[in-house]
Amino acid sequence: MKKALRPFILLLTTALLATTVVFGQTAPTGNAACLDRVVEEPEKPFRHQIFQNDIDLDPAENYVVSFWAKASAATRLAVSTKNGAPPWAFFGLRENIAIGTQWQRYELPFSAAKAIPGKSRLTFNYGDASAVKIWIADVAIRLAGRDRPKDNLLVDARFEKGLGAWYTEGRQAGIFDVEVSSVAAVDAATAVPSKK
Repeated sequence: MKKALRPFILLLTTALLATTVVFGQTAPTGNAACLDRVVEEPEKPFRHQIFQNDIDLDPAENYVVSFWAKASAATRLAVSTKNGAPPWAFFGLRENIAIGTQWQRYELPFSAAKAIPGKSRLTFNYGDASAVKIWIADVAIRLAGRDRPKDNLLVDARFEKGLGAWYTEGRQAGIFDVEVSSVAAVDAATAVPSKK
């Protein structure tokens, strides 16, 4: 009987950004949230966002945010942690990463040194003014060094209940919307037709 191979992760870290190579897995599973901005937003590109509040981070610990992302065209995605209560300050993670049109997994380490326990927020928003769709899937915040599904501190991190515990900001008909669909449906809708 052959033993099934499990994917494993290699974390490559630089001073400013961590990226991940996942061997044995080429795309997320389950559902993805789609941030759909129809018109460019040069004035306040960050106002179109999805976030989760009330995450219980320990200020004495280091964490890793991981997720899969892709876009309808090359763009930038801002990922940050901040306090979800006054004084609303950013802490630990504030990255603006380039994302392309193929699924890629990201891992971003950060320190929660200035977090308010039970009142932290993880936010994904546009990192530039572009009018594109961005899909985000399999989101997690875990203590550094832990990668088991049960260690994830987020609620409904795979969008199995739609937006569930996730909130949006900036939704406006014809401008910006957020919806949830299966990763399979996303891949089918964004597949490049083969040349005959």
